[in-house]
Amino acid sequence: MLRILHLSDPHAQTETMALLDRLARSRPDCGVLALTGDCVSMSCGQLPEAWNRWPQAFKLSVPGNHDAPATFDLLADWKHKTPWQCKVADLLFVGVDSSLRNPLESLVGRDAGDAQGVVLLSHERPSPDRGDCADTLRSFVGSRRLLILHGHDHRSAREWDASGLLDTTPYLRSKIISSGVPRGQGHLITWSKGSFACEIVSSA
Repeated sequence: MLRILHLSDPHAQTETMALLDRLARSRPDCGVLALTGDCVSMSCGQLPEAWNRWPQAFKLSVPGNHDAPATFDLLADWKHKTPWQCKVADLLFVGVDSSLRNPLESLVGRDAGDAQGVVLLSHERPSPDRGDCADTLRSFVGSRRLLILHGHDHRSAREWDASGLLDTTPYLRSKIISSGVPRGQGHLITWSKGSFACEIVSSA
């Protein structure tokens, strides 16, 4: 069993950082921390130096549309220079950049070993039903279970989720708490026996 803590679009605001810091430190049982975009907002240039001290063994991130290229330079042990892939247990994590113009094609064909599932991290929401994205995902994912994590979906609703089929491959998009109200929440994902389970967690 592998636990993943997913945080979306904190925008580097002081209150949000404090809440997310509390949340990450309270979940050392999570082997992976996944951050999807917008660590630094245009109105706040704060860089998240303290995040190097979070206890998760694997820290994976993708840039957001508000992030300068140097945003993550102070984060010593994060995997963030997209595109990247990282295998943890029997899951293959894949990160692409905020525009999806640095796409999966460069990773297709690499040996994923015995990975049973794929977790795709992006800032913008990919569209698995759109032709070019679907073709790429189909060739990359194959028959593995697919989970899509992203940020940037600032809707009025507090959370959303969606699932469907990519050919015969089920995919799940996680529930997302964006940088809107309420702040400082995250998403806990459990991968066990070949399937994902998801729940909202809060630092309150």
